[in-house]
Amino acid sequence: MANEEHLDLVLQGLEIWNKFRRTQPEVQPDLSGADLSGYDFTRMDFTKTNFAGADLSDAYLLRANLEEANLTEANLTEADIIEANMIKAVLTNAKLFMADLSGTGMVHANLEGADLSKANMTRTALPWGILRECKLLEAN
Repeated sequence: MANEEHLDLVLQGLEIWNKFRRTQPEVQPDLSGADLSGYDFTRMDFTKTNFAGADLSDAYLLRANLEEANLTEANLTEADIIEANMIKAVLTNAKLFMADLSGTGMVHANLEGADLSKANMTRTALPWGILRECKLLEAN
């Protein structure tokens, strides 16, 4: 379950969250299992954040930093993850149905078992990514 303090901070928005990340870089935030659907997380720093099992459907993650984030079994259905940094992110069994990942850097990302059906992956960089058993039906 999500750490209540971390959940409260992220819901306060960009300025408060990124200040927390700058002043306490050693903390690995825990937002696992949280319902964050529909929120705007544009340009937020989620480096090494645990989102395992979280609901991020319809969320805006434009230019967000998700480097080394754990998104195992997270729901990112119809999320806008445009030009985000997802280097070394773990997205095993994540739901990315109809997500917009255009221009996102996913170097060394683990997408094993993820559902990317109908996802927009235009200009997405996936070198050294793991795509084993990934669903790519009608993905662009």
